[in-house]
Amino acid sequence: PDGSDPYGVAQSTDPNFEAPSSWRSNIALDLLTANGWDITLEYNLDQVREAVFFRDLGIEKERTLADGRGFYDGRGDYQLTNTGEGTTEALSISLAKSFGELDFMAGYTNMRATDIYELQSAQSESSYNDSAKWDGENMSAARSNFMAEHKFISSLSYTTQIIANNDTRFSLVYWARSGEPYSVTFGGYDAGFANDKAENAYDLAYIPTGADDPNVVFSSTAVAEAVMAHVNSSGLAGYKGTHAPRNAFEGPDYERLDLRITQDFNVWNDHKLIVYLDVLNLMNLLDDQKGIVQEYSFNNSRQIIVNGVDAQGRVNITGVDPDDSLSVINFNGQSVWQVNLGFKYSF
Repeated sequence: PDGSDPYGVAQSTDPNFEAPSSWRSNIALDLLTANGWDITLEYNLDQVREAVFFRDLGIEKERTLADGRGFYDGRGDYQLTNTGEGTTEALSISLAKSFGELDFMAGYTNMRATDIYELQSAQSESSYNDSAKWDGENMSAARSNFMAEHKFISSLSYTTQIIANNDTRFSLVYWARSGEPYSVTFGGYDAGFANDKAENAYDLAYIPTGADDPNVVFSSTAVAEAVMAHVNSSGLAGYKGTHAPRNAFEGPDYERLDLRITQDFNVWNDHKLIVYLDVLNLMNLLDDQKGIVQEYSFNNSRQIIVNGVDAQGRVNITGVDPDDSLSVINFNGQSVWQVNLGFKYSF
């Protein structure tokens, strides 16, 4: 086959492919202090033994571009194989204590996770294409799409009796986490540099040093000024003359506050009616700019717009889009407030 089909001629599995597996270990310390604090410290390590890797069996390097990366011709014959790269580490601490009718809990987790392919698709070609790359299939483990570097959760619950001898409980749960990692890539063109059979490729963006960078060509002075203004005012400034690694940046942080009020009614002996009111995402109810999830689609932002390369292998830069693909995510109502009223009968 001549490989003219942009999504490949054949799909295959390495005959030596092994199911994904990892080595896992953890250590924990539980403490109960004399004054009633319940404290837990825990460390978890997950080291990849075998993970998934995709390769194009027909990939060939055509030339080297001015920014140092290769330009690769692909055939689209994707094969499922293995890699041994990838690690996840998590350090957690939690505290809990009761103060009479008031219960308090707080927990914090710091995580570092790396992988190569994120497996965001069910098909090999899209899994291959949707992973940000710099130089073909010469890939090392980088920050995972699915990690939250910092996560904090806390709850406060107060129990009293407002109606006769029936318990009334007020509970607040607050949690916050770091934004999802994302990569800054080129946009505005079809065939990828890392594999020209990859449509809508995620080629990691080369960050120009300035308007006179010899490795790129700006379409106009205005474009050069706009691009460099964005670079110099963002985290991209630390990567001038090279590229930012995959998932080097984080989207907006997310925080949320939920309220639950429950009222017990003793009916007879052990029979009890419990009425509850949930106000989910209370912060969004008070301010519609709070409590919203903002993420970059497929953990990718095509911020530097290009139109191929010239005869000298220099990237043609035609524009800039600082917020490309950043949007509000509202799966299962996570970015809006909700009120639920319900009851249950226990006996």
